Amino acid sequence: MKRVLFLVPSLSVGGMERMLVLYANLFAQNGDDVTVLNFSFDDPAMISELDERVRYRSAYQPVPNLLRWFARGQKEGGFRLLPWKQWIRFHRPAYLYRKYIQEPYDLEIAFYGAYALKILSGYPADRKGTTRLAWVHSDFQMETGYRKGFASRDALLYAYRRMDRVVCVSNRAKESFCKAVGDPGNLAVLYNMLPVEEIRRKAEEPPTVRVPKASFHVVMVARLCDSVKGQSRLIRAVQVLHEKGIDISAALVGGGSDEAMLRALIESLDAGSYLTITGMQSNPYPYLKEADLLVCASHYEGFPLNVAEALIAGTPVLSTDCTGPTEILENGTYGMLVPDDDRAILEGIRSFATDPSLSERYRARAAKRASELDAAHGMERLLSILPKEEERESTEDQHHHSDL
Repeated sequence: MKRVLFLVPSLSVGGMERMLVLYANLFAQNGDDVTVLNFSFDDPAMISELDERVRYRSAYQPVPNLLRWFARGQKEGGFRLLPWKQWIRFHRPAYLYRKYIQEPYDLEIAFYGAYALKILSGYPADRKGTTRLAWVHSDFQMETGYRKGFASRDALLYAYRRMDRVVCVSNRAKESFCKAVGDPGNLAVLYNMLPVEEIRRKAEEPPTVRVPKASFHVVMVARLCDSVKGQSRLIRAVQVLHEKGIDISAALVGGGSDEAMLRALIESLDAGSYLTITGMQSNPYPYLKEADLLVCASHYEGFPLNVAEALIAGTPVLSTDCTGPTEILENGTYGMLVPDDDRAILEGIRSFATDPSLSERYRARAAKRASELDAAHGMERLLSILPKEEERESTEDQHHHSDL
């Protein structure tokens, strides 16, 4: 039995959070002693998805009155100061490690976020016998938040070098990481695994929000962050096609910082009768199953779960040609890839809406790709990339101090 620790900055509903729950549960089901340490106060929806054998710890602290006043004073600049971010941003990794990780573990994982990496990189020289992993979930050439808490690119690269493995969720994510950060010499690629049977079972449940559906119905499942996920261009594309006489509807499944803006856009286009925002959903799979097409309009991705989940649900996929979707869809074999361009997305949706045979071709291919993403093999694949004992000891010898 191994003692396993996951460090996460948040456990709200999202793709990385779903993967965290999956891996934590896989370890627990394997008989390991698992702890998830979270630094934010979150909706309990994802926390409730953790196996009952997983220990959940929260390091969240309410904002003191003085800090609330300071945050309000900086509101116009878009700055929000939270206590745990203060600690992590302004303290050394060695101090943070001692503060948050008092007990020894066999496996320690910074599953996402620069703050989790910074904490984990501060392990002391005498904390031997532990394997440490950090995950890379995104395209670092496009992402902007991967350096939070680090004074320089060199400091960030050093932190990654202190890990035994840096796990990238796709080959293109690995390539992008090397270009943006450098090669720490310990990179591995492991596609996200998905609980195929569980997704199919949950897809049969009734959706919690009623969604009006036309004869051709589109869905997008993603955090509502338009600058990354591109929801507004899906809205405009559907509105244009509707105005051209195509009987089309769409549902945006998710919550996020741009929800109010996107709702206002739908209202300004007078499109509320055929465009719906469901808000955050702990079970998005019924919306996937009832759709004729999943659209991923992202400008960049790491390994978008919505694309893989659509294949499992048997729903055809249209995606921009960016990191993650390109590999999941094998350069267009399992779904249509289009340039990262508004017009290309519109024309791609039009093709599916007006040519039923196109959907049937991609739907027929989905089952094969879904079987290759089955989490039934997830633990086996994860263990296969872990360093051997002698390799791990070599890493410890090379990095016997934690100065950054």
